[in-house]
Amino acid sequence: MTDTNPTTVILNLVGKYGSDGVELLLDAFRSGYTNAKIARQYHVSEERVRQWKLALGTKVETYVVHVGINALTRRGA
Repeated sequence: MTDTNPTTVILNLVGKYGSDGVELLLDAFRSGYTNAKIARQYHVSEERVRQWKLALGTKVETYVVHVGINALTRRGA
């Protein structure tokens, strides 16, 4: 991928896959589909999907402690 400008990338994607195809792609990103699954659907490499993700957004992960763990740590204090 030579241009990682989000505007250029999204316009290229719309030109190739149409607005509906791009909406489905963005939904796949939001839903956490694997790069492999998206790559198969769009007939591209997983590396290309990775590049799209980097150009179009940011991955955010959250760690949530299991229910009851905080209470267990307070019990020992």
